[in-house]
Amino acid sequence: MEKTQKKRDAVEEERIEADKLLERARAITTYDGTGDLISLAREIDDRIQIITKDGAFFFRLRANALQSDAAIVKAADVKRSRELSDQADDLLAQAQALEKLVAPLRKERERLLKIFNDATARPTTCHECGHELAVEEV
Repeated sequence: MEKTQKKRDAVEEERIEADKLLERARAITTYDGTGDLISLAREIDDRIQIITKDGAFFFRLRANALQSDAAIVKAADVKRSRELSDQADDLLAQAQALEKLVAPLRKERERLLKIFNDATARPTTCHECGHELAVEEV
């Protein structure tokens, strides 16, 4: 009996990873002075890179190759050309699905960095009298 391998769903795998990161990020509301917030922001940035540069780019590259193949075989075998074109369309849809995962990740990353920047920003006014501080005074 022949074992069949289950086809990998890269989009679903990335969605699961993105959801885990989003859940962790949304749990952070203040900066506690540890490196956890910045570390998580870096993890999110890494995941964005994986999704855009590895996943979506690969799907688009493969789709373009299939579309080229479809154009080449079209004169000889219209049915095969249509199959290749359909496969290319599926890959482009997967690339778009991956790219949709990036927006909420970017939003959470920016929120985390804002929390960090707000917590670690230098004061611009004197806490006693309220006058504007020069950079040297801070």
